[in-house]
Amino acid sequence: MKKKEIDFIIPSYHSKVLTKCCVESFERNKGEFNFRYIIVENAADDSYKDDISEISSKLLWINNKCKYTHPHASWANAEAIEIGLQHATSEYVFICHNDVAAVHPKWMNSL
Repeated sequence: MKKKEIDFIIPSYHSKVLTKCCVESFERNKGEFNFRYIIVENAADDSYKDDISEISSKLLWINNKCKYTHPHASWANAEAIEIGLQHATSEYVFICHNDVAAVHPKWMNSL
């Protein structure tokens, strides 16, 4: 049986530790799925791209020098999600922030 492909869109902003922990938890608990990670880095910071690539080779890293600043800073998240959706190719898409962690191998089954 072919594993289901799922694209994960994860907005980030200078979030090396959170993003790394997030992707590691998904990889440890992916069960019967294949995940591809679309990281949209709003700070255009690629200093931790290699750290994430070591966790999963299925990675699309997008540097997005976000144009929104205070008072519109919250729009940056929406912009990152929109950019990620433009690059999604799987049948299923999962959008989450990088402070999300999977804690059980069957967590995706209920979704």
